[in-house]
Amino acid sequence: MTQAANLAALGSNATSTGGLSATNLGTPSAINLTNATALPWAAMPAGSVIQTVYGQPAGVTFSFNTTFQNSGSITITPKFSNSLIAIWYTGLWYPYDGSPSTNNQVGMVGQLVRGTTASTNYVMGQNYWEIQVSGAQTYTYYGNQTYQGVDSPATTSPVTYTMFVSSWAAASASSYVRTGSQSMIAMEIKQ
Repeated sequence: MTQAANLAALGSNATSTGGLSATNLGTPSAINLTNATALPWAAMPAGSVIQTVYGQPAGVTFSFNTTFQNSGSITITPKFSNSLIAIWYTGLWYPYDGSPSTNNQVGMVGQLVRGTTASTNYVMGQNYWEIQVSGAQTYTYYGNQTYQGVDSPATTSPVTYTMFVSSWAAASASSYVRTGSQSMIAMEIKQ
């Protein structure tokens, strides 16, 4: 065949120099990139990040309360039932004690769960923060709390992860998870 015949046989994929144009490569089969325009998530190798979901929950304010309060959540829908979900949480927590006394303690505890109910679902992790104070003045304590973990939900249905917080202190205390301070990331990792 002559060069002209070869170019004619290649059609719209051919260039005038005898090469192939990359604009019309088609779709892949598994990881074979012949005829490909993009690599779909189903063809990605194990360890690949399939999707990332980011959210900034609003936060919560509550009086002294040992009952867990919903501080915010994030939902991800895995593409594969055997994927791992990596979770990152950060938030500015601060218990406030309006009338501290010598050796008074104020603190907060957080619980990250799969689901929307504290303590009854799969608990991924807990953070404890306690401060012991003395003196007779008002105290507000700030602390950035973080959590990182991995879950295996074994589903392709939506999965919600929720951070719950509770506190302990004198009756005049309040607890806060600062509005605008929280962020949650859920990342699906293919296995």
